[in-house]
Amino acid sequence: MCIRDRDAMKSEFISNVSHELRSPLHSIRGFTRLMLSGKVPDPETQREFLAIIDQQSEQLGRLIDSLLDMSRLESGRFQIQKQPVAIGEVIHDAVESFYGVASEKGMVIEEDIPQDLPEIEVDGNRVKQVIANLLSNAIKFSNGGREVKVRAELRDNEVLVQVIDHGIGIPEQAMPHLFERFYRAKDSMARGGAGLGLYISKQIIEAHGGRIWAESQPGKGSTFSFTLPLNQAQGGCDE
Repeated sequence: MCIRDRDAMKSEFISNVSHELRSPLHSIRGFTRLMLSGKVPDPETQREFLAIIDQQSEQLGRLIDSLLDMSRLESGRFQIQKQPVAIGEVIHDAVESFYGVASEKGMVIEEDIPQDLPEIEVDGNRVKQVIANLLSNAIKFSNGGREVKVRAELRDNEVLVQVIDHGIGIPEQAMPHLFERFYRAKDSMARGGAGLGLYISKQIIEAHGGRIWAESQPGKGSTFSFTLPLNQAQGGCDE
């Protein structure tokens, strides 16, 4: 990629990040001002507004974490701290944190996670981050009432995890670029608000010695899959 193209992508990235930051901030400020002004006396409505504020705050936190991760990747300070964890519990915990988000959109998350998945050496928080990135996209790009499925299985010497949606899908021309830094599709099927989530997810999975990929049909949905090896050396960091 030439320098001009890279500079154009960085400029677009800055614009996208500004938009992604501004939207939840406006929402948080608007609902907070309504409550502070005394215009929302009903306790049930107050709880509803507070839930929205909490959700938008989490969105801001994830974006800020992504920006910090990108900085660490570029400076070679991106850390993966592995330790033995029950991978099934890690997957379930990540999924459980999205129950409320899915419910608000009229969606259901189905889990197909075997009880006998082994304990493996991974950075549990980083794996949760990957699942959160994939689930966030799956919910965002699916219509209300649709189901998102998270499944896992043991195969050969690795654990396979998949996030399956029945949403708008991804254009064929975008598929080869999904995991590139700053990349964001140019049309209504754009996936990944600031062009960071999938890029960082790829770095995390590859730092564990795994693979990540996507399959999609426009109008029929997408499946994002990643693997984690069963046998890994303890500790370490990677970019």
